[in-house]
Amino acid sequence: MADKDSKKKTRLVVNGIYISLVAIAALVYYLGPEKVRNIDRFKSSTSESQGGATTKPVSAQTTTKKPAPEKPQQQNQPVSSSSLKVTQFVMCEGLENRQPVGISNSFSASIARVYCYTKIVGAPQVTTITHTWYYKNTIKAQVKLSVQPGTWRTWSAKNMIPDWKGQWRVDASDAAGFIIGSVKFQLR
Repeated sequence: MADKDSKKKTRLVVNGIYISLVAIAALVYYLGPEKVRNIDRFKSSTSESQGGATTKPVSAQTTTKKPAPEKPQQQNQPVSSSSLKVTQFVMCEGLENRQPVGISNSFSASIARVYCYTKIVGAPQVTTITHTWYYKNTIKAQVKLSVQPGTWRTWSAKNMIPDWKGQWRVDASDAAGFIIGSVKFQLR
């Protein structure tokens, strides 16, 4: 009889693990690995009606083992927004020798292409930023750009249509999705 109960418990544990793995796989699929890495899975608190006390996460209640030592970050993992510093974030008509040319916040509607130039320092390892181009608060383009350690220059460009006159904005966000820079410009 004890053997039957043991097998039943083992099956329940295995099924629970399987369900957890399927749930994690679904999260990764739907949210993407960057967003899943940033989920604060150990945060748990009770409501005000229960005295506003904070409970310990289940993992902290059930284990007496010492936490594993932190592993060094691998390349292309999200970098904290505080480590990246944007030292130059401008709109321009073009680039020459990797430098912005025709820097402005207002461009003629006849311009074929507008560039967003970004100079960044402080990346401790290879990471990415994303330029998100907005026209009247509607996303028109998202461009993922590689950033190397040290001082790094990168840019994206957007082909313009004369009918797109009005207010534009480009936001730069780090790999974790935090906005690290924003610039507005006008197409007139």
